[in-house]
Amino acid sequence: MNKEKTLHALYDDIEGLVVGANVTISGLNVGKVKEIDFDENYDKIKVTFSLREDLSFSNQSVAQLYEAGLIGGKSIAVIPIYDP
Repeated sequence: MNKEKTLHALYDDIEGLVVGANVTISGLNVGKVKEIDFDENYDKIKVTFSLREDLSFSNQSVAQLYEAGLIGGKSIAVIPIYDP
């Protein structure tokens, strides 16, 4: 059974990202978008996504939206920053 952890990211514009979209690190699928909604103040969009539990990096890492392909829609690329 795969264990997952849940993370959140805030965006001004999600540019067509949908629930179920892939989350990748260096092109490898490591998770999925689980939920998209407004944050508590309704001024940002909060994206909740799962990642494999065995991945560990700083909370200063970046979750960047990118075009997955011509018909693939948007995905999230995690650009990890590792704690020293």
